[in-house]
Amino acid sequence: MRPVALLLGLAAAATAPFWVWNPYHLHTLIMAGIFAVLALSLNLLLGYTGQLSLGHAAFFGIGAYATALLTVKLEWSPWIGLLAAVVLPGLAGWVIGRLALKLRGAYFVLLTISFAGCVSLVSVNWMDLTNGPLGLPGVPALEIALPGLPALSLRTKVAFYYVVLVAVVLAYLVCLALIRAMRWTARPQALGPDPP
Repeated sequence: MRPVALLLGLAAAATAPFWVWNPYHLHTLIMAGIFAVLALSLNLLLGYTGQLSLGHAAFFGIGAYATALLTVKLEWSPWIGLLAAVVLPGLAGWVIGRLALKLRGAYFVLLTISFAGCVSLVSVNWMDLTNGPLGLPGVPALEIALPGLPALSLRTKVAFYYVVLVAVVLAYLVCLALIRAMRWTARPQALGPDPP
């Protein structure tokens, strides 16, 4: 029953732009997909390791500003900006994780929320870099360019929906692989010592 429900859910998600005609509702689905990635990562941390992080939004902000700054200010390819949106928050998470995992309980929570507060203050107050609360307009859309064909811009809501859908599926598969790896490595300890 579960594989059938999963296939039906994937079919509904893959065909959503064909039966969701209202742009506002499609935008809501896009935002739901973006927050699904956030929820998956938070579930991995809180649900499987038991660590409550209140700094997850900061990593989203770092990824968003990395993409925007590289593509708008340095005029790099949006695909490199997309890669930076994965790598830079990952590096920031590694640095914060090295510090935070030495702490327990409320101290872990305080460190993660302090990190989020610092990122928020920098993004709002460093006007020369981030343009403050006004944000960075003019972030170019992703384009798919195949040899001999005109470039296909992913600026439309339908195209962006599919980009987000692919991101959600990839995030789910990465989380699933990590959970299986954690269970596989934890199994010997769960079984106890080897018999004499």
